[in-house]
Amino acid sequence: MEGFMFLYHPQHAIVKELIRDGTLGEILNFEGRFAVPMPDAQNIRRNAGLGGGSYNDAGSYPIRASRMIFDAEPESVVCTLSMDPETQVDIGAEVTLNYPMGRSARISSAFGADFQSTYSVTGSKARIRMERAYAVPKDMAVKIFLERDGKIEEISVEPADHFKLMIDDFCQEILAGKKGTKNYEDDLLAQARVLDAGRISSTEGRSVYIR
Repeated sequence: MEGFMFLYHPQHAIVKELIRDGTLGEILNFEGRFAVPMPDAQNIRRNAGLGGGSYNDAGSYPIRASRMIFDAEPESVVCTLSMDPETQVDIGAEVTLNYPMGRSARISSAFGADFQSTYSVTGSKARIRMERAYAVPKDMAVKIFLERDGKIEEISVEPADHFKLMIDDFCQEILAGKKGTKNYEDDLLAQARVLDAGRISSTEGRSVYIR
């Protein structure tokens, strides 16, 4: 659940509404990047035995965001992981996800880079770009940039605590019992299938179909 908390920030509901109301037109592709400075040597993110690496830690965010944007599961993945020979964890990932109807997502993550936490969505009528998509402090206002007809419109989003919003949503599902509408388990399994296929792709140097 923790890796999905960013989805509860209200900026993503605005993006989905722009898609639903046709502002962007037909959605063509997605680009996402999550890069952070190098964690210190004792950080869990650099511990191979504990599942460290930029792909698990940071790459999972834009991957999940692309699944949200397309409202579908990718059909195949090509992934290249750049490994740190000392720690044996990846410090960089480049991923291409192929979605139904010829759509694609290009995703990257990195340790030891200037901080970036963003994604963009290109449609047949317009393009949107997020100012800060994944790691958003609860007191930070953010902007969505809508680009169309040679102009850029800024959409301001008030600060929000997406951790609290996620916990509130989860509690509401528990209280709803059998009337609940969320299927967290299937979502987590679908995400895991994509991540696993990416690891196979990097190890074997080939495109991997996701089933």
